Amino acid sequence: MKYNYNLNQIQHANIPIHCKGDISTVEWACSLVEKFFPEFKYAWLAQEFRINLPKEIDFIMEGENAEKIKKIFEKDERVIVRYRKKYIKNYNKINID
Repeated sequence: MKYNYNLNQIQHANIPIHCKGDISTVEWACSLVEKFFPEFKYAWLAQEFRINLPKEIDFIMEGENAEKIKKIFEKDERVIVRYRKKYIKNYNKINID
């Protein structure tokens, strides 16, 4: 059975700006939930969001991870990792297939 998967990621140029607002919103929401429901501790969620959201939008890191995976599986013929990085106007695009 042959599988063919393709992953395309496109990032709008203003995503990092919106990311800061998203982090603030999650922190506010978590503190609000804890205020009304003190038995539920959600501060950890906001902290994880603050740490991991910037990583999720870092396509350079994504490309580096693709290269690492490619090296790890280079002798496994079932796994093919091709990595191409393109910049299109105000968008950053990475294609991993």
